[in-house]
Amino acid sequence: MICQQASLQTAHYPVPDATTRDLVGDWLFGPIQHVPKTYTLADAEKAYQRMKTDIAEVGPMCQKTIWAKAYGLYNNGAAIFECMPTYADDAHLLDRCIFFNNYGIRDTSTPLVWHWNAPMWWGVNTINVNGQTMTMVGSMLWGQEVVAAMRDHMEGTLREIMEHAPKDGSATVPTYSAKKEA
Repeated sequence: MICQQASLQTAHYPVPDATTRDLVGDWLFGPIQHVPKTYTLADAEKAYQRMKTDIAEVGPMCQKTIWAKAYGLYNNGAAIFECMPTYADDAHLLDRCIFFNNYGIRDTSTPLVWHWNAPMWWGVNTINVNGQTMTMVGSMLWGQEVVAAMRDHMEGTLREIMEHAPKDGSATVPTYSAKKEA
């Protein structure tokens, strides 16, 4: 399974001026995607689109994760609530679960280095800052040799995919920018 971290705040209450934080609350939830044994890139894209729709409509996947967090013994913060044995969704972060964060595309004039990961059973965090994609992989269970081999395999696969991607594809992707619009 894949546990994605999703902010329902930005999905349902977009802040017009993203340089301020007018809304408060604990909006981070972890929708679970069940992955079959055979899983293609096309399957992943379909699942991603389903998850985006589920987030936009607060569908069954989001409802389950909202209830699981709300009624858990530990129910706040960014992901620690999912580690508890009382968490009532299918996330078992230390047992065959890929913990995935995609922080999206950012444009900033401030130099930025990204080096955070959620190394549960398998963690993948990725962000694109000023046109540069950074991805962290890690595991608190598999050991450095396996993590390095998996990292290298992931990089090779992603480079192969990108080799066939449209060259101007990123121009159509909306970005978050901390710069004020004139």
